Amino acid sequence: MFELLPLLKGWQYKVKTIINPETYTSKVITILDEQDKSGWMISAEVISDDKHLKISMWIDGVLVATNTPQGFYYGGSRLLEGIPNTFLYGQMIPGTNTKLYGMSMFISNGYPYNNHIKVDLETTKDVLFIESYQAYYIEITDPELFKQ
Repeated sequence: MFELLPLLKGWQYKVKTIINPETYTSKVITILDEQDKSGWMISAEVISDDKHLKISMWIDGVLVATNTPQGFYYGGSRLLEGIPNTFLYGQMIPGTNTKLYGMSMFISNGYPYNNHIKVDLETTKDVLFIESYQAYYIEITDPELFKQ
């Protein structure tokens, strides 16, 4: 579908991001929550001080992918169960004062959603430091124009 998007109208790329580091005391942090929209999820990325951080993706109310980097070593990637062609990659960020860990969930051909997309982070720490996060997705902004 991605190869056809330049020929269509009524859609746009969207990026949800924080660039200012934040500290959270909540065990679950929602980094993306879009309702009443349709489109494709592309990726979610986070840099935090929790090497056991769990990332979960909900599509139209169904948990379709959840994982922590515990199942593989940092600096490696692997396929996730749940969504075809989805990779989870983790890396310890060198040269930082605090040990920071980066994690990226990437869906190579996008994952369609009809009404609702949500990405959560879950920590076991009492205080979670997030250096940054980003979520990339494509949103259909005008369904009628998109169908033409």
